[in-house]
Amino acid sequence: MHALDPRTAGIMILASSTVFLFVKRWTTGSFLRGRPEGGFRLWFAHVFNLFFLLAVNPAVAILLVARRWGTLDPTVMDPGRTPLLSGLEMGGLLLCLTGNSLMCWALVAMRGHFQLLGTTPRPTDRLFVSGPYGLVRHPMYTSVLCLSLGLAFL
Repeated sequence: MHALDPRTAGIMILASSTVFLFVKRWTTGSFLRGRPEGGFRLWFAHVFNLFFLLAVNPAVAILLVARRWGTLDPTVMDPGRTPLLSGLEMGGLLLCLTGNSLMCWALVAMRGHFQLLGTTPRPTDRLFVSGPYGLVRHPMYTSVLCLSLGLAFL
């Protein structure tokens, strides 16, 4: 890494992932709740999202903390310190932290109304138009995109 110590970046990602886990458990009551009703595609999408959020993010953070970032990219080359690389790394870390924060904000805004993708809405469910849902129609998808792009930049 060029702009930031890998341990610092890893600790920041690990801390924001830990906060996400606590917020998910607090707002929904569990990590996995229910089973999507839409068949294999929806089940696979849900499992993939959870795997990415609960396994890939912390794994990348741990590799950064352990200074094993070469494990992430076996073709790692040192092109030297350039402003572009430093900017991409800082932008990537910012995107990771933004993605985790947006996911937590969306879960807190929904509280007990969160349901899996493909689950039939309950009569008590309502359309959320405030908080992150007032800014972005799908803040959870946006947060996963931010996390993915942030990890790619890192």
